Amino acid sequence: MFTLTEILELRGLDTKRLRIKMIRHQHPPFDLSELIRRDQFDLYQWNQGKPMYNCDIAVSFMGIESTKAKLVGVYEILDCEGPINKPWPKEYLFQDMLIGQYYYTAKKLTQFSDFENRLVIDWGKSARSWHQWLKDRRVIEILPEGYIGEFPGYLEFSLSYTQLVELANNLDSNRIWHHHLRAVGGVYLILDQKTGNQYIGSASGKSGILGRWESYAKDGHGGNEKLRRLVTLDSQYKHNFKFTILQTLPKSLTRNEIIEYEIMYKEKLGSRTFGLNIN
Repeated sequence: MFTLTEILELRGLDTKRLRIKMIRHQHPPFDLSELIRRDQFDLYQWNQGKPMYNCDIAVSFMGIESTKAKLVGVYEILDCEGPINKPWPKEYLFQDMLIGQYYYTAKKLTQFSDFENRLVIDWGKSARSWHQWLKDRRVIEILPEGYIGEFPGYLEFSLSYTQLVELANNLDSNRIWHHHLRAVGGVYLILDQKTGNQYIGSASGKSGILGRWESYAKDGHGGNEKLRRLVTLDSQYKHNFKFTILQTLPKSLTRNEIIEYEIMYKEKLGSRTFGLNIN
């Protein structure tokens, strides 16, 4: 298996001449993956409390389980502004995140784009050292394109809209997800993370939950009236939605039988009175 240094050199970087830093981003309790999905991650990573990007090249990773790190991108550092004080832009998701005083300008190197969100390294035992000068870390794996992770079980996940699109569009990379979600009907919930409102729906028929969710992946609303209104007013609003399963049901049940379960959950959670269901 390759090492990180070998990957960088194969794509044209002189690792002996350039000053290269590795960055492993983690910032609990904030979901940095959501910033990537909303195209706001650069606002986060180029805003720092200290002038720590004192390098030519930054190899940016997202910390994942254990001591692993998944590549976000490789960047050329162009400029630094600071120390100054300025607020987060109004569109930034995490307005309560502590803001830094140093603002960097960087350019993503496109020759590494096919490794983004796919190349995984072992960061090593010093996981708390979130920025380090380049070390020859082992590449553990290169994930399939569009891979959203291992299937954890029907009731053990929630998917962002971006993940749902990846799931729908990448059968080969997410074959196990497709198999399981196609095998059952059930009752699902869509959470509007901006307002806390909920939409409850159900799926039946030959393609099960997967078939219903593929319609949401196409346009964000799947034909539901209140969801359509939100997405029509703001085409990016669908990125506020998270998808999860409340209960799986056999596909042998009739549509009317499954709708009875759907009605039960609407009454339990009040999604018609306070949420996004109309009936």
